[in-house]
Amino acid sequence: MARINDAAMASSMSPKKTSSRSLRRSPSMDFDELHPHMMYGALMSFLDSLYRSSWDVVPSVVSARVVALALLIPAMFIVFPLIVLERIVEITTVLIVLAEASFFLWLRRLRSRLNLVRPMSQRLLPVQPHDVFERTLARIDQCATWPIGRTPTEWLEGWFMKTPISQIKRGNAEEFFAWAFFNKYPSELKEEEMSEMKAMLQECERRYGWELAGGYSTGVRPMRINFDRIQAWYHPLWYYAGILGLRLATRSTMQLMGFTYHGGEASGGLSYFHCPPPARPGQLLEVGKVVEPSRALPVVLVHGLGIGIAPYVQFIRQLSALRECFVIELPEISQACCESVLPPEVMAEALSAMLQAHGHRQAIFISHSYGTFVMSWVLQFRRDFVAKAVLLDPVALLLAQPDVAYNFLYRQPDQPMLMFAAHFVRWELFSAHVLMRHFYWHHNVLWKEDLPPNSLVVLSSHDDICNSHYVRRYLEDHQRQEDAAKSKLQVLWLDGFFHGDSDSESQDWPGAPGRISHRRTSVL
Repeated sequence: MARINDAAMASSMSPKKTSSRSLRRSPSMDFDELHPHMMYGALMSFLDSLYRSSWDVVPSVVSARVVALALLIPAMFIVFPLIVLERIVEITTVLIVLAEASFFLWLRRLRSRLNLVRPMSQRLLPVQPHDVFERTLARIDQCATWPIGRTPTEWLEGWFMKTPISQIKRGNAEEFFAWAFFNKYPSELKEEEMSEMKAMLQECERRYGWELAGGYSTGVRPMRINFDRIQAWYHPLWYYAGILGLRLATRSTMQLMGFTYHGGEASGGLSYFHCPPPARPGQLLEVGKVVEPSRALPVVLVHGLGIGIAPYVQFIRQLSALRECFVIELPEISQACCESVLPPEVMAEALSAMLQAHGHRQAIFISHSYGTFVMSWVLQFRRDFVAKAVLLDPVALLLAQPDVAYNFLYRQPDQPMLMFAAHFVRWELFSAHVLMRHFYWHHNVLWKEDLPPNSLVVLSSHDDICNSHYVRRYLEDHQRQEDAAKSKLQVLWLDGFFHGDSDSESQDWPGAPGRISHRRTSVL
């Protein structure tokens, strides 16, 4: 991986938008005041990426068949009488209404089923609850030392959605600790687990001076991602049909770019696209035999939550021009009506099997947003396959803090733009199902000490999901540690950027992935 130049690494980089100067975050500024502007900027960045990628996707859709169909429609008005066409329109309208009504009833029943809390036998429980607890305490203590950090009391109040600690009783705290460190209801804890959980709470009370009253407040509830009710709005059938059309168009575009699609049981349930290394101008021969050039490590790209890989097409095209490229498709977070979710260990094994099937033992992993959770799984279960890691807008870091859970899953939108973004992403049923029933923070979290050598973490100053200012301090502390001297961790701070800006081609920073093939300073 080439070293990012000093200009790209400078934290004082000028903002890319003039308006972002007024949004520069200060320690005393309330995050709630900035959030509507951040969400607006993030949404505009996403739409900009999708718009630019559409110039690659749309031409693949305009095939000979589509053109023939477009010519056939006006021809029908010539061949068929008007009364016949009116009849066809009436029948089509009735069928569409019936289809939408049936889909609504099916989706309603499905939401009731997906809302059920998974039985304990199907949950991913922490392997070492006490280790997770100790690591969490270390992050709480570390965050409390920062000028912009939160105190341990604010940490607990944050997980209770800013409820004052005076209103949080011991029973409420036990309810939260049972979920946070055991992924269980208090009533599901075994006797030894109950004792351990109470010891954890007592340690926090002693360490942080909490004085929790006995009893339980029914009006106080913590964020418990796997147990709380799924918030999902109805999306019509035509909406999912449009998403399907976009996916098929994107798949055709990927094939035109030289990618081959793999999926199904043959790939272990994993869906991905593969593009071989770029063609070379000639071959070197020695005694009649071809001398193979030294093979560069392939790149594995894991996308984020939204509508799949469509917004990443231009980025992918530039990656594939440099190296052999694998693009992982996650239909469960792409609004593809997919209930199936691969568990973390199964996903890691499927990715390693994918690389082995193509003759590789290692790769450079580039993950964006939700994709950093997949990156965390690979590092936990098949770390040997990760040569280098690039994390864009990483939401997997500092999950012990309440920012990611609250900002994306629990914050109630109070602005039209926030409502729009929540409706089309956060409250989409299948995406919400993944986040609220298959999200296990103790498996998804990426601790700083687990980052592979030469990792690059790209942070946006106005990230509306993760607290990028906390993550920056978290990683800077790691860079200062003596045991991290050999890791060469790099942090790229993008001042004035929003969540999702880092994967857009329209940015003007030298190391931007979108300009990866145009500048000598790149992330590879």
